[in-house]
Amino acid sequence: MDKIKINLVNSNGKLYAVFHVNPQFASKAYWAGYHDLPRDEKRVEVKPGCEEQLIAEVKAKIVAAEAAIAKHEEFMSLPEETRTLEVAGHKVTVHFEPWYYFSWHVEVSIPSAMKDELDSPSLLGKNFDDEDGWQTRDYSFTLSKIVKDKEEYFERIQEEMSKAAKRIEALQEWRLQPVQNYELPGGVQVTISPHKHWTSHYEADVIAPKALIEKAKACGLKLGERTWGTKDEHARWWCPLRDEAEAARVLGELRSEVEEALATEIVAQYSVN
Repeated sequence: MDKIKINLVNSNGKLYAVFHVNPQFASKAYWAGYHDLPRDEKRVEVKPGCEEQLIAEVKAKIVAAEAAIAKHEEFMSLPEETRTLEVAGHKVTVHFEPWYYFSWHVEVSIPSAMKDELDSPSLLGKNFDDEDGWQTRDYSFTLSKIVKDKEEYFERIQEEMSKAAKRIEALQEWRLQPVQNYELPGGVQVTISPHKHWTSHYEADVIAPKALIEKAKACGLKLGERTWGTKDEHARWWCPLRDEAEAARVLGELRSEVEEALATEIVAQYSVN
């Protein structure tokens, strides 16, 4: 099949060349990064007697396109490759496949167990902050990307996985800690223990005198804004904890709110009907 046909057309006393480009040939050239072929059905005004020069120019472009196509086909024939990374006891696979435009189709697959330890794939770092791109496949979480430089991208993956490993190891170490009990002012008790259902979390169980919480609500204090339930003769508040930093933050906030409530008194009260 002809790669390019040229029709010379005489219209209103002017001579035109109309190009008809084989779409398959044009697509292969485009995928190979060659974009200098004539546009299909494009009409260009030419001078009489220029036929040989026109044909020579088109032939030269066909030769250049064929060279680009051959190079691209050689690239596309490169073998696929899968690399494995050990991340805090989890196996992460990175699969590379030659793609159009001399690019690489990359799939990063992390085990669902690792994803659960990190809460969400966005925690793998900004290079992987693509919630819509992640897909669940057979107990794994996979992100697909098209990249130009596979080695540069793999280095970024290694950097982020190194950070993820440190975070997972820190979380694993924290989860080995025993139950922790804290006594806050005002008879407020805080117990931090492994979550009953979420294996990757701890939980804070807070018991406080009902009178203290009722006063905090009456005074419009932050302590009273929390959603308190009841446990026997006390008020109870609960929350999950992701890591040690979150536990420290929650304890600090509770201590500050309790101290504020203890230092606050109702000095007057009015009923208006």
